[in-house]
Order: sequence, then C-alpha cells, then structure tokens
Amino acid sequence: MNQASNNPAHEVFLAALELPASEQAAFIDQASQGDPSMADEVHALLATALASEAYFTGLEDSISGAQLNEIEDHCFRDFQVGQYQIQNIIKQGGMGSIFLARRADGEFEREVIIKMMPIDLQLDHNLALFAHEKEILASLVHPNIVQLYDSGVTDSGQSYFVMELVNGQHIAAYAAQHRLPIDARLGLFQDVLKAIQYAHQHLVIHGDIKPSNILVSDSGEVKLLDFGIARIMHQHQDDIKGYSIDYQTPEHEQRQKIITSTDIHQLGQLLFELLTLKAPQQVDKAGHQWPLLSDHWRSLSDAEQKRVAQQCQASVAAVRRRCQSDLQWILAKALQPLPADRYQTAAAMADDLHKYATGYGVSARHPSIPYRLLTYAKRHKLLLSFTFTVAALLAALTVMTNRHNQALSAERDKAVTVKDLLVDVFQVADPNRIPGKEVSATEVLDIGLERIRGTFQQPSAVEADLLEEIAVTYQNLGNYQQAQSVLEDAHEIRSQLPEKDVFAMAKSMMLLGENERLQAHFDQAEAWLLQALAVFQQQPDQHGAELAATQSKLSRVKMLQGDLAAAEQLGLQATHLHEAIHGANDIRYAESLNDLTAVYFRQGKYEQVQALLSQTKAIRESAWGDRPGPILDNDYATNINNLGLAHYLQGNLDQGEQYFRQAIELRQGIFTAPHPDQAQSLTNLGLLLNDAGKPHEALPFLQQALAVRQQTLEPGHMRINDAWNNLAMVHHENSEFAEALAIYQSIKDPIITTRGETHPQTASVYTNMANTLLELNEFQAAHDFLEKSLQIRQNALPEGHLYLSYSYLGLGRAKVALGAMAEGRDLIQQALAIRQQKLPPRHWLLGEVMYAQAMVQFIDQQSDQTLTQQACDILQEKKGLANFLTQKCLTLLQKISAL
Repeated sequence: MNQASNNPAHEVFLAALELPASEQAAFIDQASQGDPSMADEVHALLATALASEAYFTGLEDSISGAQLNEIEDHCFRDFQVGQYQIQNIIKQGGMGSIFLARRADGEFEREVIIKMMPIDLQLDHNLALFAHEKEILASLVHPNIVQLYDSGVTDSGQSYFVMELVNGQHIAAYAAQHRLPIDARLGLFQDVLKAIQYAHQHLVIHGDIKPSNILVSDSGEVKLLDFGIARIMHQHQDDIKGYSIDYQTPEHEQRQKIITSTDIHQLGQLLFELLTLKAPQQVDKAGHQWPLLSDHWRSLSDAEQKRVAQQCQASVAAVRRRCQSDLQWILAKALQPLPADRYQTAAAMADDLHKYATGYGVSARHPSIPYRLLTYAKRHKLLLSFTFTVAALLAALTVMTNRHNQALSAERDKAVTVKDLLVDVFQVADPNRIPGKEVSATEVLDIGLERIRGTFQQPSAVEADLLEEIAVTYQNLGNYQQAQSVLEDAHEIRSQLPEKDVFAMAKSMMLLGENERLQAHFDQAEAWLLQALAVFQQQPDQHGAELAATQSKLSRVKMLQGDLAAAEQLGLQATHLHEAIHGANDIRYAESLNDLTAVYFRQGKYEQVQALLSQTKAIRESAWGDRPGPILDNDYATNINNLGLAHYLQGNLDQGEQYFRQAIELRQGIFTAPHPDQAQSLTNLGLLLNDAGKPHEALPFLQQALAVRQQTLEPGHMRINDAWNNLAMVHHENSEFAEALAIYQSIKDPIITTRGETHPQTASVYTNMANTLLELNEFQAAHDFLEKSLQIRQNALPEGHLYLSYSYLGLGRAKVALGAMAEGRDLIQQALAIRQQKLPPRHWLLGEVMYAQAMVQFIDQQSDQTLTQQACDILQEKKGLANFLTQKCLTLLQKISAL
C-alpha cells in the first residue's frame, strides 16, 4: 500500500477500481491531468485486474460445477422418481439437472431422461419457467420432436418431468461422421422443418435452434429437443435474458420480440452449417450480412475445399456447383435481416427445398425467363439432351461427313441386328409357323437367348444389354437359375470389351447380386453389391439412382444375414436418396420404402411397417391411374401381401386375411405358371388360419405353397425348408406331434447349413421343435434347444421384441417341468410382459402365456381361478374348443374348481 501511495498511477487505479465500469474512462482522463502515459498505465492495470478476476471466477465456477456434479450424481444415483430409477447424472444447468433413468416398476423396459429442478432453485419465477417448458412439450406430439412421458413432484418437493431418451449425435456431427452427401443432409433438414412447422402450427416458437438441440438417432431419425426458452405465441414472452443463444438473430441482438421468423433465421444458419461445415460463430459476417454459399466456398483454401467435398461424398466440382445453385438463394431468403423479408413459414422453406431437389424454380429467386428456361432444362435433361444431340449431329454433317457416316453405319448395323433378332424371336409364337402349339413366355425367351448367342461373333455391348434384359425377364418369371447363367454371360462379355464402361459393369454386378439374393446365396449377393456400390459412389451426382437402388438391395441382403443395424442404415440412405432424386410419388421411391419395411418387420416395428406400406400402396395406385380392372402388377401384389402381414403380426387377423386373399387373387391373374411369389401369399394365409384356430383350413394353403416352391426353386433352397417348417407347425396344432417332430428333425440340419447356427430362422426351428418336444414330455431336449434359440434372439433382436417371448415362454415351461420353478416363473413372466405390450388384449398368444402362468401357480399350490378362466376364454374364442391347448386349459380349470 505504501508503494501504491508513492505512485500516482496506482492511486488513480485504486480509485477507478471502486467505480462502475461506465464511469472509469472519464475518471481516468480527468485524474491523469493530460498525462497520456499515466492514463495508459492505469488502463493497463485495470485490464490486468479484470483478466485476473475473470480467470479466478471461471476457475471457481469450473471446480464448483465439477464438485456439484459429483455430489448430485452421488446423491441421486438409484433415487426413485415416480416409476423410474435414476442411473446417473448427464448434465447440470442453471435451470436444473438432467439424469439418465430406467423404468423401475417391471411393467416394461425403457430408458428415459429426467429433468429435475433443485430444491434451492424452486422460486416462483423458476417454477414458472420449468412448468412452461413442460407445458410446451406436452402440447407437441410429433415423430421429430422429443416426447414428454410423465411429470410430477418428488417426495422432497422437487419438480421434474420425464422425456424420451434419444441415443444419437447432434445433426451436424452426424452428417460429418457419416459423410452424408448434400441430398441426404437436406433430407435431415427437411425433417427439422417438419418439426418446426408443427410447433408453429401449435403456436410454439422454439427460439434456440442449433445443432446441439437437434439429435439424429443411430437409425437416422431426427429429434428436436430443449424447449427451455420456447415461447407460446399468445403469451407474449419476449425476455431471453439468462439464456445462451448460439444462433444469434437480429431480433436477439436488438432485444426485439421473438416471432416465428426468428426460428426461420436460425434454420437458415443451421442449413448453412450443414452445407459448409462452418458454425455461425466461425463465419465472418461483416455488417451482419451473411456471405453467399459461393462466396464462402471461394474463401476456403484448396485443402479446406477438398475436406468439405470428402465429408459430402462428392467431388470438389460437384460441391462448387451445388453452392452456386438455388441453395444460396434459399439461404439468402431465410437469413434476411428483416423478418418480413424471410420465409414466413417453415413449410414455405421446405417447399422451396423440394422444388430445388426436383428441378423446379424456387420462390426465393426472381422468375426471369432465362431462369425458367434453366429450370426447365434441368427437369427435361433427356429431352434437351436428345435435342442438342440431334443439333450437334446436324452441324457435324457439314464438317465431318465421312466420320459421321461411319458412326451412322455402325449404329445402323446395331439397330438392324436387334430388329432381326426381335422379328426372329416373335415369329416362333406365330401359329402358322408352329401349328397346334401355344408357345409360353419361357419358350420365347429360350429361343431369343439362342438367337442372341448365335448372332454375335465378338464381344458386344449390344449383346450384353440384350442378355441382361432377358435375364431380368427370367428372374421375373421365377427362373432364377437361368437368369444367373445369362447374367454371368453378360458380365463376362462386358469384361472383354476393349473400352470398358465401369458403370455398365457396376449395373451388371447389381443385377447379379439381386439374383444371388433370390437364390438365398447371401454371401455372394453381398460381394457383388458391395463392388457395385463402390463404383456408383465414385460419381453419386451422375449415378444417384443406381447408387440408391444398390443400397436398397444391399439392405435386403444385410437383413437376411441378420445384420439389422447395417440393413436399416442402408435402407434409410436409399429411401432418402430416391426421394431426393425422384420425389415422394415415384415408384422407385415406393420400392425402396418396401425394402426398408423388410428390415422393420425383422425389428418388430409393425406399426411403422403398416404406415409405410399404406404410403407405398397409395403411390402404386396413383401410378396405375384409371385403368379398369385389378392392378395386375406383382410389386403391387407384394405390397398388399406385406400389408396383410403387418396387420396379422399385430393381431388384426380379419384385416390380414382380407389382404392375403387379395394378394393371392392378384397373383393368380399375374402368373400363368407357378411362381415363387405365389407361395408367399399362400404361406401367410395358411399361417394366419392356423393361428386363428383353423388348422384344417390352413393345411391346403401350406401344402400348395410347398408344392409351388418345390416346382420353382432349386433343391435345398431355404424357402422350401421354410415351407416344411410351416407344415410342421400345422401338424403340431392338430396334435400330430410325432409327425411335426419328424419334419423338424429333417430340416434342422439343412437350415443350419444354409443359414448358419446364429440365424433367426435357425432360432425359429429350434423353438418350434422344442415346443413339440415339450408336448411329447422330452423336457431336457426341449430345454437345450430353447436355450440356444433364446441366445440367438437376444443377440440379434432388440429388447422387447415379440419373438423373444416365444423363447422365454418355452424355456420357462421346460425349466418348470425340470423342477427349476423360480427360473421358469421369471421367464414366463417376461414373456407375458412382452406380449401384453405388443399384442391386443384378446390375442391367443396372451391366452397361451396366461395358461402357462396359471399352470405354474397350480404346481406351486397358489392357484388363480380368475387367471385360468381368462386364459381359457381367450383360447376357446381364438383357437376353438377342439384345440389341444384349449383342452389343456379347460382341464386345469376343472382341477382348480374342484379344490
């Protein structure tokens, strides 16, 4: 202090330190008495003091926050909140703590997020804000908005609410890590727009849109969260003091009222970051004017441009073209400083992005004549390409006559060759040439194939094209072996051409992969499709449709191999790409959705399957138009069949039966000879009738399905073993247990050989055979098979999947029969919990598990007549009085009644 008093600058510094910051500068100027060196010294001392204070304050906050997190985690771990038990703390903020919790009442398994306000923060203002966030979440029920499950107050008086847990990454990190192409990023952004539009329609303004508040799950599902500062429009709450806003808007900076256009500006910032990989805070916005995408791109170094292109799975040139496209006009409109100049709704922005993706003019850009011509050209590339090609040929006639004539001669020779082949092939169906014989489509193809192979003496791209078309037709007729031989020939021819077309080769590989899948050669199918995928990924802009088709086909293969996670990811990528390229009303988009539903079937997401298949059905019916009569298209018949399966697996047997019979009728009109797809619908109807307690009605359909598969598929094909498995199930239902066991024993080893010991179908056969062994009192053998089936299903299926209940129930029964009562009871209870969650209340599978539970209680001398009566009523209603399971239940009921 003595030292300070000897230095005038120190004295001025100490005095200034006591003043408010706004008054310090004037005071220093006056106290320095015109001495600039003294003033500079005082200002330097103040700056040092402020920096030191900020450092130690930050250090204190950091240490305090870490300690509070540890203390709160310790205090609340295993703490019961309503029906949930806290696992650990995730985050602690100014308005409360966020915990990971698990449902603890045993009714079903679910992990959730719990947001809880500390008791010392429960002031009126904070409680109002907390209740406000809960009110907003409760009012929003949308697939792209995090769901509110529950709310309440703990015994100690702390307010909380329970929310959906989303396992995933924030949207920008997800796009970067998965190296999504620009179209896929725009697809994710469209889901965000849907959520915001829904919120606005329900009078809610989010106000803090940023990547960390938008999560993308591992399956690619977008979830908008954190409505902590959201506003309900009619409440006129404008104050945002105390909140951290990453995406600042002019309204935030000027403390103006937060409106729906505020969300639009933040959406523009989000889109900019998704496209450029630059956060808004990192962009130089001189004068608050956002740079155009093209300006931003040019500002990047060559290395940065290459990095962005790699992240977007595209070339540098491709990204440059996208940045100079209508996207920059869309962004510019969303980021306008004045709210009135922006998009007025999220739906309007989504509409412009859809127009951009489909080649139509966007509203953000002035519709000048040159611009209209440009968008017309984008939408009619083939027509204009043809026009310009003709023009180029006409111009070339004047300067390159000889060369042009040579090219025309070569093309003429190709056309003549194709014409002669077609005439020759179709003449075989002329009754004047072959009297008394009606030639089948297969015979026409066989003759055409013979003519083609005898015409070309040297490898020719024309021959390869014709062979591939013929092969696809063989495939559609169900002759997969012949299709395989022809496709291999076409691929070999392409490999021998002097000028190889790598993309034509890739298409050939894709066709080979699809045909291998139809023959159940999944490893070979995967190998071909991966090769094709690698080629199409080299030029995704030019070959996006082929890339999406390959992804979709590979998704089916991965699903059949049991890799559901990879199958779902590929399926989602394919659907997003198809939608971006062709639109949501295109048949190719419907086909990719259908392939995706195959994955969802395996995952047990039957409601989601039903919704998607209803969408694809509408697309196909719209494409068919007003043509009279039934829609005789096999893909449409498959759609109808799969819709029936979705209803059937949810317990809606009447609707399922209606769809199956419609699919059978359609396929009878489509195919004049037995076809493998016919067996699919026959099988499904037979299994439904079997489950409905009508095994005698089911048997003819399943026998017919087996006959079709034996006629159309190569010996040993997995679908033939499936058909035998289905017949065995009917024998079991008819109490013909010895016959059923003989079939299971004959197909068990072939199924393991073709599908592997860990495949879901192997688990199915183990379970079915074990259930028959239980009825034959072979308890130890049944127990061993059921343990294997449970292990396979637990490794392959998500928790709570319906198929797990089959293994739980069978193993529980086996353990009870072998004397392990406690273990058996627990397993049967797990089966009951799954079925109660997944099935309607009167489904026969519930009656089955309730009967098993009643039997355990009877053995344990704790009989429950009400439970047993309920089980018998369901079984008698759904399976019929003559069913062996119904009879066993009624016998148990008589014993209990006699006690």
